[in-house]
Amino acid sequence: MEQALLSGDLPVSDVPGVWNEKYDHYLGITPDNDTLGCLQDMHWSGGLFGYYQSLGFAVEHVQAEDHKSPPLSAEELDAVWQAFQTLDKPVLVHCSAGRDRCTITEPPANRQRR
Repeated sequence: MEQALLSGDLPVSDVPGVWNEKYDHYLGITPDNDTLGCLQDMHWSGGLFGYYQSLGFAVEHVQAEDHKSPPLSAEELDAVWQAFQTLDKPVLVHCSAGRDRCTITEPPANRQRR
């Protein structure tokens, strides 16, 4: 969506609807309002596209449902680990909920870096 916004292919007025369609497609969730939808990430909704990259972090988006326990399923954890192995370090693990899985990390001592 960011690329489509920046290229002009996605009008700003269409962002809430497109966001909700993608959220429903990937997570099976339809946000009740824009605060829980396209405005939920202060960096993204504030226009800070590429914010984490500007801080020197590589970025990989891994879909994971928020507000659940445990915070990541085995499949989500595998996807995060695969991304972690391939990204330049340090890695920032970030979630929109800001709960239980956000941290700056280096590889665990018992795992090999590529």
